[in-house]
Amino acid sequence: MKSSMSFSVTKTLSNQLCDAASSVASNWRAFCRSRSENERFAKICIVTEEADESQFWIEMFIQLEYGKKELLPALHAESTEISKVMTSIKDSHYRTKV
Repeated sequence: MKSSMSFSVTKTLSNQLCDAASSVASNWRAFCRSRSENERFAKICIVTEEADESQFWIEMFIQLEYGKKELLPALHAESTEISKVMTSIKDSHYRTKV
């Protein structure tokens, strides 16, 4: 029973992480191709939010002790760095809009 529950939780976490991470990628692409400053700002806000959500799901893997434990610290560090960079870009765009 525990094995099937473990698989179910891992699958759910994996799907959520995949959704958030792919949203980061697709919205970053849209940000790079945007046609106006307002569109760029809207896209970078989504990228920032989805990067934060990706970081959350990685933290859930760590807290629940699911997944490949040897990979999680590096993934968490990378997701933290991506969130910081995206937040910095968003803040810089916000300052130029105001």
